[in-house]
Amino acid sequence: MNGLPDCRTIPAGELPAAAERLHDGGWRFVTATAVPRPDAWTLTYHFEREEVLSHLRIEIGLAEPVPAIDRSYPAAFLVENEISELQGVRFSDLSVDYGGRLYRDFDGPEGWVHVHAPGSGESVSPIGAAGEQER
Repeated sequence: MNGLPDCRTIPAGELPAAAERLHDGGWRFVTATAVPRPDAWTLTYHFEREEVLSHLRIEIGLAEPVPAIDRSYPAAFLVENEISELQGVRFSDLSVDYGGRLYRDFDGPEGWVHVHAPGSGESVSPIGAAGEQER
């Protein structure tokens, strides 16, 4: 799974410090991606400086929280909340934690399933049979 050039896999606990070093080196945070595995998550953080990309990758167990990088990159709270809400990855120490309500309306239906969390279903819809929507 390491087909990206300039991609380093690091322990999850080192992610905030590694992100801070990139920030201090003039790297811009682009986005993060989360890929589910049968028993883990692979998260890849993407950075850019002078039209060159660099990537940090972590592997983390399904129940383990990912340390947030939004202290170094304040805008990262959006993608970290999105990954949490839509895929079920837990983050620790988010500066702004929407608690699963970044996209969903506070008055909207409860019981949504995560899009790509291992074994959780295929759709983002009120829970019914897999793929069914309540009416």
